[in-house]
Amino acid sequence: MTVFGIYPLVYAIALSFYKKNAATRKMVFDIDHNWTKLLSDERVWNALSNTLIYTGIALVFQLVLVSWLPKLFGG
Repeated sequence: MTVFGIYPLVYAIALSFYKKNAATRKMVFDIDHNWTKLLSDERVWNALSNTLIYTGIALVFQLVLVSWLPKLFGG
């Protein structure tokens, strides 16, 4: 679990604090460069809202379905 789950997650988060210089191919520690770009991008917020809407609709559908199924089959 640690090797295939937690380590890649921690490594990806650590890499997100670095900026790669295309000319020199060196990693420069810049703590807010990537996160500022990410949080100011409208597409990220659109994707997040779409995900939350989809999850909410799916959750409601599943809860309604799970409560009606026993009544339909006499359980």
